[in-house]
Amino acid sequence: MTDPAAPPAYDLFVSYARKDNSDGFVDALVGRIEHEFQEIAKRPLRVFLDRKDINAMADWGDVIQKALDDAPVMLAVLSPNYLESWYCRKEWRHYLEREIQRAAFGRSVQPIYYAAVPEQCPGPDARVKQRVRDDLLRRQLSAPEEFARPWAEGGNEALQAEDVRRRLKAVAGAIHKQCDDAKLAGRSPTNMGKPNPDFVGRVEDLRKLREVLMESHAGAIVGVNGLGGIGKTELAFTYAFAYAADYPGGRFSVACENQHDLFPA
Repeated sequence: MTDPAAPPAYDLFVSYARKDNSDGFVDALVGRIEHEFQEIAKRPLRVFLDRKDINAMADWGDVIQKALDDAPVMLAVLSPNYLESWYCRKEWRHYLEREIQRAAFGRSVQPIYYAAVPEQCPGPDARVKQRVRDDLLRRQLSAPEEFARPWAEGGNEALQAEDVRRRLKAVAGAIHKQCDDAKLAGRSPTNMGKPNPDFVGRVEDLRKLREVLMESHAGAIVGVNGLGGIGKTELAFTYAFAYAADYPGGRFSVACENQHDLFPA
């Protein structure tokens, strides 16, 4: 697991289907994002963009996984080819499994809609492909059909169009913010240690807790109740780590069981 406090070697991991770069489109896309990022951050964007074909699982483990674990943001170039690629789907799954551990729940994957994808994914592994599709479209910054059309019809030259450049500037801004958030998360003091790596299947609970806490701009107190042993404490700890960047003043656990007064004598 990557230490949030350690500086990453990369800012951005680009996940894409090799077929979508046969005409150099992905290279041109990343070049435009690098340009916009430089304008915003006043520094170069450190990108991991693997141009080699991955022929063995060992290659994925040795090269790709290390870069995935390091970069605070993954850019997914969504297309039918992306959904069909076993390696792209594996990159997506690997990154999502670590969103909480990297203190970036729901924010560390930035999709770019390259070519229209079907409403219902057909063929082998249809259920997995559907999950990837639905997750990436849910994270889309702008309307996917508007974003996809000029690229599919105009190719690389469409990247120079004003509306596309405006959207790419928004993508670069989101990447820059997540890079800054990763630094804030790493500096946020806490006494709770690391989150449970086996915390799975409670995404909606985390989102619901987030919504309740964000209803107040000044501060909020939220109680999590339920039967003993269902994971209330684990949910609270996981929330504190998943959104660490939003709490630069710190996240602390205070034992209250059998306590009548939390103020020191």
